[in-house]
Amino acid sequence: MSDLTIETAPVCATVLLFETTIVSSRTGEQYRVSFGPVESGPVQNDWSCTCKGWIYNRRCKHVDGAKLLRCGWNHELEPRPMPEGRVCPDCGGPLGFLRVGI
Repeated sequence: MSDLTIETAPVCATVLLFETTIVSSRTGEQYRVSFGPVESGPVQNDWSCTCKGWIYNRRCKHVDGAKLLRCGWNHELEPRPMPEGRVCPDCGGPLGFLRVGI
């Protein structure tokens, strides 16, 4: 049995935390959609929305729309040279770092 090696992997900051406002085209109401740490459950990070559909069913079109806006680049899944200034090579936003076992 071998031990895991822990390395630090660069990721787009949206992998760790993402938040946006989605406006309903029908009613004009605003919903806060976010991805980030959850307090309990089977996963460490998950999506959430302030709409009733998400609150009651854990599913809504606002989260589906927000997923299209989130960059989510991960060096472990899509390795490429890092640009200068430590910015995400996909969206130009800030980087975050994850500790991964390999």
